[in-house]
Formats: sequence, C-alpha cells, structure tokens
Amino acid sequence: MSDLGTGHPPEGDLLRFLEGEVSPREAKSIQAHLDACWQCRTELEEVKGTIGECVRYRRSVHEHLPDPPGPWFNIRQRMEVADAEIAERSLGRSVASALQRLVGTPRRWVPAISVILVIGLVVDQLRNAPSVQAAELLRKAVAAADARPVSALRLRIRTVDGQFVRVRGEARGTLASRFEPRFRAAHYSWEDPLSARSFASWRDTLAEKRDQVTKVEDTARPANHWFRIRTTTQSSSLVEASIKLRGGDLRPIESEFHFRDREWVNIAELEENDPTPPLAPAVEMAAREPAPSPPPVGTPVRAERELPATPGDELRVLAALHRLNADLGEPVEVKRSASEVLVTGIGVNPRLRGRIEQEMRGLPRVAVQFTDPQAAPLPPVEPASDNPQRNPDAARRQLDMEKRLGGRGAYDQFANQVLETGDSLMSRAHALRRLAERFPPKAEAELDAEGQATLRQLRREHATALAGLAVRLEQGSRASLIAMGARVSRVEAPPSTSTWQQAAEDLFRDARHTESLLAVMLGGATGDTTSVQTPGQVLAAIEQLKARAEQYAGSHLD
Repeated sequence: MSDLGTGHPPEGDLLRFLEGEVSPREAKSIQAHLDACWQCRTELEEVKGTIGECVRYRRSVHEHLPDPPGPWFNIRQRMEVADAEIAERSLGRSVASALQRLVGTPRRWVPAISVILVIGLVVDQLRNAPSVQAAELLRKAVAAADARPVSALRLRIRTVDGQFVRVRGEARGTLASRFEPRFRAAHYSWEDPLSARSFASWRDTLAEKRDQVTKVEDTARPANHWFRIRTTTQSSSLVEASIKLRGGDLRPIESEFHFRDREWVNIAELEENDPTPPLAPAVEMAAREPAPSPPPVGTPVRAERELPATPGDELRVLAALHRLNADLGEPVEVKRSASEVLVTGIGVNPRLRGRIEQEMRGLPRVAVQFTDPQAAPLPPVEPASDNPQRNPDAARRQLDMEKRLGGRGAYDQFANQVLETGDSLMSRAHALRRLAERFPPKAEAELDAEGQATLRQLRREHATALAGLAVRLEQGSRASLIAMGARVSRVEAPPSTSTWQQAAEDLFRDARHTESLLAVMLGGATGDTTSVQTPGQVLAAIEQLKARAEQYAGSHLD
C-alpha cells in the first residue's frame, strides 16, 4: 500500500484512487493520508491537472477534424448476419463449398502444391544422400574384398593405454578380454574389425543412424585419394564408427570406434614395409619376425664407456624404453652403476628384445644383458591343496554383490572391468614412482636443459594417462558400488606437496591402497575382513585416488 521506507502511497495507487478502482477500505486509508500529507496532495493535484490538459487537447483536436467521407457501418450487425448464415449451413456443405471454390481456381493451388512437393523431394534427397552414398561405397568395397585373395595382414591397434600389433583374425590376450565384449555387445565383428563387410553388417543393424561420407585428395599425389565413412547412432553401445577406404581399390586401411562408455580404439593396417615397430605388451604381439642378430663377438667397446654414467645416460635409456612401451609391465630392469647403465631382462619377447638391443646400441655407456627363462633358477613350487578352503566372509560378500548387481554375469563383468583398469593404472603409478626414485631433486638438478625437458615429458605422459584411468575407474565402478550400498560422500582435496617426487609417492600410495581394497572386496586377495572393504570404503578410496591424480596432473607437470 505504501512505498518502501517512505509511508506514502505509490503512484499507481493514487491513479487507481482517482479512477475509483480501489476498495472502500483502501480509499479510506488513502484519503486519510492525503488529509495529513501535503506532498501527496500536491502530487495528486499535479496528476489531476495533467489529465485535464489531455482531455482539453483531445476535445480541441476533435473539433477541428474534417467530417468522415461516409458513415461508419455497424460491425456488430454484420457479425450477427454471418453467425446466422453459419448456423443454417451444415459442416458437410461448408467443406463441399470450400473444395468447390478451391477446384474452381486451379491457378492458385496447383503451383503451390507443386512447389511443396519439389521442396519435399529435395529435402529428402539431401537428407538421405550421405546414407545412399555410404551404402553404395560399402557394397562396392565388400565386392572388391571378395575378389581379392585373403592375406594375414598385421593390424596396429591404438587405445588410451598405448599401441599393440596383432595379425588379422587373431583375438587373444588382455586386449581381447577388454574389447571383445564391447564389440560383441554392439554386434560388430571383433575377429575382423578392419573390414567393409563387418562395418556394413553393423550399420545395417542400427535402427537410427546418421552417415557422413568424405572424399580426401592427396595433395602430394593428386591421383591418390581415399574415402572416409563415419556413422553415428544412439541405438547402439558403439555410438560412432568410421572406416577409411583407399580410393583405387576401396581397400579398408583404418577404422576407429567410440563406445558409449568413452572407450575408444583405432585399428589400422600395417604394410609390410611400414617402419612402425610392433609395441608392447608382448602378449598382444602376433608377428613372428626374427630378432635382429647380436653384434659380432669382439666388437670394440666405445671410448665413452670409460666415462662415468650420469643421470642423463639413465634418462635416455628410460626414454627409449618408453618409446617402445617397454616401461609398463615388461620384465625389463634398468640399473645405473658408476661406469654404465645396465639393462637386464628375463623372458623378454624376442621381437621386443631385438628392438631394445637396437635402440641401446646408439647410446653411450649402456650394456644389455637378456636371459632366457630356461637359464633362470625357478623357485620351488608348493603342491596345491586338494581341498582349498575359501574364506567364508569373502564368499558371503561375493554372493551379496552378485545379488545386488543382478547375477553372476553382471558381477563378473564388473570385476573384470575394474581389475583390468586397476592393473593399467598401477602400471602407470609404478612408472611415475620409478621416475621419482631415480631422479630425486639432486639428480634432477644434474640434468641439462634437454634432459629436464625429457623428464617432464615422461612425467606428463604417465600422469595424464594415470588421471584418465582414474576417471575411467571411478566412472566404471560408481554405479555398481552404489548399487551394492555405497553412499556418495564429499571428497576433500588432498593437501598439496612441494615436490613432484613426493606427490608421485603419495599418488602411488593411494593407488596401491585402492588396488588392495578392490582385490579383497572382490575375493581376489586375503585381508583383514573385520575392518575392510565395504563398497562405501572402496568408493571413497577410488574418489580419493581420482582427486589425487587430477591434482597431480594439474599441479606438478611444469
């Protein structure tokens, strides 16, 4: 009723008071205020004067206007006549009359309908042109593949964890256990993923899809070109797939796959003369090429061997192993002494062994000693118990988890995915920790500018991959752990450390703690079952690890 903080009625209420639009109670209150307030009385008089001026102006203008050219007709009377006519006419007669008028004037409706039909056809062609082109290219590529002889080509497979090489048609090892279920769930052939037939078969199963066909010319060699077909969909766990076809013979040379869980894999054909080496882990390498022959006996030792080995020499060895993916889980050890950097290994894959020897030949003050598994002493093997006793607490936990997750199959899938991601994460944590142990602040200070840049690059690659794996572990386990009864809690940011070496040690500790909790919860290890491993504790450890990894990646890479 009054302005905020003044006690005076607002201007709107005064206007309503003048128009007589306020309630009797409001009118009485406003009148009482006007009797006591000279400011509001003055304002009200000014409003009355303004209204009076407006009335006088309209009257004077109206007196000087010319007479209208004709009398205004009564629109209400015409509307009443129209209503009467409509009431007398039936719906059928109205529709028939409208159609009769439309048919009687074809010059009006025929061009409009023709334009609408043409526009519809053009839009339909533009919308379906990529799909038609994609289907035709795939049909021709399948026919061309059927006419070519089958050959066992090597395939290079890239994932977030690195690169692998296998022969087409072979599907074994940890890579198969990781990706084969995803491909099968999407109805895509894992045995022959780089194939126009496999791509076309998957594409035909999609209820909804969008295609994109791109033709790319080779600017260096105009005669060469290739096509890329990209198909996206929301009706499959494989939400995007692309295949690259060589223009001359429509031979598939590369495919890339993106899954709904943000996992991705790139598969490309390796030509026989391709210089790209097969990379670790060795269990995924199917090529059986002989290892390079060792240097002949009696090769003179380089003069550089007489100089003391430095942290820079050791870093160059670690960088070379990293380029070969031999620093993640491979049985290769590096040890620096006063005179040389010694690279040793037992049972290293022959091809990887040859590549390592080739890389180390060009480095000063480096020695390589590989040992065959047969030459290494084996520890005594204890006979397995005929009646292994399973921890009853672990058995009860597993049954409870299976029930909460919806069955044994769902539990196995969850366990395999979590443990596999945890293994890859621990490999990165171990690699980062080894760098911190080998290059404490004092040794790091001995590196030249190039060495420090190399060390930063190694740390960055391991830390970035580790942070991505921690995010994947958290995303892949959160829903299942919550289904098991875990509650989401706020995770405090871990305290920051002054050196990247200490931060790497803290990150390794959190990763090992998380791995232990997962192993005990899933029944893969023994532990203190009285203090463990509720799903809530495991989820809290995973979220703490994720926060630690993201903090490291954001604070300790410069």
